[in-house]
Amino acid sequence: MTDQRGFTLIEMMVAVALTGLVAVGAYQTFDQAVLASTGAQEKADQINRLDRSWRLLEQDLQHALARQNVSTNDFDQAASALYGAQVDSGHFEGDRDEGSNEPLTIDNPEGYPWFIRMTRGAWLNPLNTLRSNLRGVAYHVADGRLWRLHWPVLNNDELELDYSSLDFQREADEFAEDFQGTPSGMRQQLLLEGVQGMAIRYLPGAAKSTDASSWHRQWPSSDGGEDNKNDRASLPVAIEVSMYLEGFGESTRLFLLSAPS
Repeated sequence: MTDQRGFTLIEMMVAVALTGLVAVGAYQTFDQAVLASTGAQEKADQINRLDRSWRLLEQDLQHALARQNVSTNDFDQAASALYGAQVDSGHFEGDRDEGSNEPLTIDNPEGYPWFIRMTRGAWLNPLNTLRSNLRGVAYHVADGRLWRLHWPVLNNDELELDYSSLDFQREADEFAEDFQGTPSGMRQQLLLEGVQGMAIRYLPGAAKSTDASSWHRQWPSSDGGEDNKNDRASLPVAIEVSMYLEGFGESTRLFLLSAPS
């Protein structure tokens, strides 16, 4: 009769322990690969959204018109052809260390929910509806989220001063998903999240060079003189916009506009 022996308890425990160590190592490797893949995908998605946001802004600025909206109030002066608030969060150039890592919110000193506003043409009309091809367009940043606003009616104080339909806390499932509060009211589109810093400057048509001293920090200029009067009726020839994004860093674009009129 053959003497048959199985594994001892110690041998079984060693085998189980080794199997567990291999399984844990394999799981950790797999988990790290998944996390790396997820992080890379999130980074790619952020870059894609940033690129599409730049292209939307570029299209709006390229089709911007030197057109002053006339107020229905005869005592109010016509709005400037383009409005740009003074924006510099301190994340760029020599002020890089002064910027905050908190989500950015831009408060317009005049109370409007935008930091840049314009009237643009060439708004597509695929359904051939009876409407103008002009559109009011603006951009706003609240809690680190970049929004694009647009509305169909111009020269109407009641519409452009009615922000009741805007909700900057709402979520969006798709890039630039169009939210509409009322049929003729403002629409809003969420473009980006994670905005921590921004700086904008404007180059007037009368500039003799592109030196830093030639750029305006807001549009129209704040000097209250002839430059301000000329700015109100015209567009800058160029606008430089810089954004600082969480987990990405700085991104800057220079946009050329139509020749001022």
